[in-house]
Amino acid sequence: MLRPGNDSKQHRCFGLGRAGQSTVELAVCLPIILVMVLVSYNVALYLSACARFDPLAAEAVRTQATSPGAGEYGQSTRAGLIQDCLTQVMGDSYDVTISVSIESITYGNLDASDNASIVLSLLPAQERVICTMQFNPWGIPRSVFGISLPVFTHHRMFVIDPYRPGGLF
Repeated sequence: MLRPGNDSKQHRCFGLGRAGQSTVELAVCLPIILVMVLVSYNVALYLSACARFDPLAAEAVRTQATSPGAGEYGQSTRAGLIQDCLTQVMGDSYDVTISVSIESITYGNLDASDNASIVLSLLPAQERVICTMQFNPWGIPRSVFGISLPVFTHHRMFVIDPYRPGGLF
């Protein structure tokens, strides 16, 4: 019931004395919501880039590093061919930097005086191809107040079998 002299209590019940509260709540919550949207967008881009990079890296290594003519080229030339292929195929859809390295795999410590080392040195060695993708997040600066932010990296490693052309481990 309304009483004639009790108008101030009626205004407090309906919240009319709190003008501008929703504006302050929006000003506090909106930056947090925008940061969460930006982070989730970058996570989705990174996962999409990784899902695209994995099969493309395997295909590039299989076609470039294990082809029959690949033995005529050095490791750095083959790594450059794989890197160029991956950079071309990934295109401009992501802000990524791709690097490829190839290293020979040696097993054990063999002395030059050991007869087994002479035989094993004549055999073709296995090679490890490491494809690395560095993802640069969208909308986030590279450094904040002089502190550099980490770059997301994704590695794929393949071992090339010298006895089976096109064979990867």
